[in-house]
Amino acid sequence: MKIIPVHSRILQPPQDDLLAVLSSLPIKNQDILVITSKVVSIHQGRCVKIDESRKEQQKQELILQEAEAIVPLTATGNLKQSPLTKKYGVVVGSSGIDESNGHGYFILWPVDLAKWVKDIYQWLKATYNLTDLGIIISDTVKRPFRRGAIGIAIAHYGFKALRSYRGSKDIFGRKFKNEQVNLADALAASAVMVMGEGGEQTPLAIISDLKNIEFFPGTEEITVAGEDDYFAGLIDNNKWKKRS
Repeated sequence: MKIIPVHSRILQPPQDDLLAVLSSLPIKNQDILVITSKVVSIHQGRCVKIDESRKEQQKQELILQEAEAIVPLTATGNLKQSPLTKKYGVVVGSSGIDESNGHGYFILWPVDLAKWVKDIYQWLKATYNLTDLGIIISDTVKRPFRRGAIGIAIAHYGFKALRSYRGSKDIFGRKFKNEQVNLADALAASAVMVMGEGGEQTPLAIISDLKNIEFFPGTEEITVAGEDDYFAGLIDNNKWKKRS
């Protein structure tokens, strides 16, 4: 597997043309293109000018506006942290709102991701005359009991995102019962490590020479909720407040 970070011009908030950047890529058949969510948001105009006179209040209002559900700061017991929120089936701080590389704007998470990632998949296939292609929209999140953030896929299209080992045997002949590998998140984490998150100016990465990736014109659900969630026993649902 090879991961090539793609340097681009700066996409300027509050809105800029991502398609112009995507129109000149060294991409080939059976590659997976990883796009940071921030440049998708800028393309969609999902940027809010920061009012310095009421910055923190403004951010809290945006977090509440954007969150599907939220654990209030008083419930977390740590008023120095950002609110814990759910969005697109992901637990993320502050509804994914960020101001890094925002040039005076809050950058919100993109909207209509399922439609947008399918549309960009079809556009890229037509533009580059490709038969097989994968798309990942990436961002970073923190995990319980671990320092630092890691890349995940908040949307994907064009390839099987889960690899199941159910029914297959390990090296000693024991059959797997439940094991699945989340390829979308694994690829996103690898690409984010190469792209960086500071001033690298590489909001894209092309993953090539992939083994055992099944391409198809669709997507797979990789989020899980309720009793099917392995960590359900750790989650106190009484603390989550859903947006009305």
